[in-house]
Order: sequence, then C-alpha cells, then structure tokens
Amino acid sequence: MGNLSVNQNKLQKRLRRLAGEAVTDFNMIEEGDKVMVCLSGGKL
Repeated sequence: MGNLSVNQNKLQKRLRRLAGEAVTDFNMIEEGDKVMVCLSGGKL
C-alpha cells in the first residue's frame, strides 16, 4: 500500500469495510465454515 494515492487508499479501505459488512449482514461466513484465502504478489 506504500505507493497508493490518498484516493486509492480511501477506496481500498471503503471496499474492505463494505465487504466485511456484507459478510456480517448476510451471514456469509458462520462458525465452523472453512474459508480459502488466495493472495497474489502482483506486479512490482
């Protein structure tokens, strides 16, 4: 996140918050669920 502009950083934080709220609001992840997380190194 070091190279992000202020607006990009704000957008990233907003999307992360909204995605978290959606997971909670719609019970997308519940106790005992298995969650796969995939990460990419992206371009440097």
